[in-house]
Formats: sequence, structure tokens, C-alpha cells
Amino acid sequence: MLQSIASIPLPRSKVKPLAASISMLGLVLSLLSSWAQPAYAAGLPDKLLLSMEFKVGGRMKEDVQFYGTDIDPNSRSIDDRYQLVINGKERKVSTSLLAQLDVARRNYSYDSFTGGIKRKRLKALCMMAGQPSGLVLNARYLTYKDSRIVSSQMRPVYSEQGNCLFDELYAPAKSRAKLEAAKALAILKTLLQVYTQR
Repeated sequence: MLQSIASIPLPRSKVKPLAASISMLGLVLSLLSSWAQPAYAAGLPDKLLLSMEFKVGGRMKEDVQFYGTDIDPNSRSIDDRYQLVINGKERKVSTSLLAQLDVARRNYSYDSFTGGIKRKRLKALCMMAGQPSGLVLNARYLTYKDSRIVSSQMRPVYSEQGNCLFDELYAPAKSRAKLEAAKALAILKTLLQVYTQR
């Protein structure tokens, strides 16, 4: 049986434990308390801003996709709309939570904040049997010129190992960007767990 997404532990790193930064229980309660609130109006957002992939053996097994109406994380409008899709199915989540994800992604969406995205190498030989598994956070990464976005592309910005075999190790160079990306991944992971409980 393939490893469940729920079995992947939060990463241990030099970044402070995410439990201290995010209350997962509070997040779930927030979701439940705002269940009746629509996350978007008619007319679906069509710009992919964030995605999280749960990968096993190099293949995607589950995913979360976050869409919005504007790729610029520095731009706010009353017309902003969001959409969350989990494993191909739309899910209604509180607008405030999705708006927070949108605002926070500026911290890991372009070089001046991230210092660049680094791909690390495994430091030690992993003797574990089985398939590599882990989570990868992708963000719409932006290039600015004269304060205007001139290009954008979806690219991996942060990852979390499910086991020591997983070698897709990404992280921003700057610690603040790394922490914010880790928070986003933790939120998307929790949403995936909430909506895929059997």
C-alpha cells in the first residue's frame, strides 16, 4: 500500500517548528466556522498561483491547486476571487484564509525576497527500502523589470521529505522566505488531509 499523505511528518530543520507558527487545530476550526462562506463568486479564477504535490516514486499521487484572478501578490482588489481544487475537485474554503495565502506568497515568489531558490543534494546515503515520497510546493515565480512583471512561471520553491529517499529538496536561500513557504506548504497539506479523510 502506498504511503498516505497523512503519515508524512513535518520537517525538522533549523527553521522553528511549524507547530509554533501555525495552529493546525485553529486552521481546521476556522475552516469549519466559515463553511458557509463562498470562497469565490460566479466566474472561476483562471490563474494558477500555488500548487502542492504529494509524490511517491517520482509520480504525483495527490495534489492541491490554488487559483486566483491576479498573479501579482502585491496587488489587492475587491474583485479578487480564489478557487481551491483538491485532487481535481473544487472545495469551498474561507475567503480570508485564501486571501492570506495570496498575500503571503510574495515572500517566496521572486528573487528579491527569496535570494533565489536552491536545490539541495542529499547529504547522506539512505539505506531505507521502498519508494521515495514527499511534498513539493510550487509557486508562480515572477520576474520584474521597472516594477512590472515581465514573465512568470510555475516552479518548485519548497519541499518536505516523507522519507530519506526523497531527493527533490528545494528551499529559498533567505530564512524568512523559507519560513513563509513552509507555512504555505503546511496549510495546503492540512487542507488536503481535511478533505481526503476517509
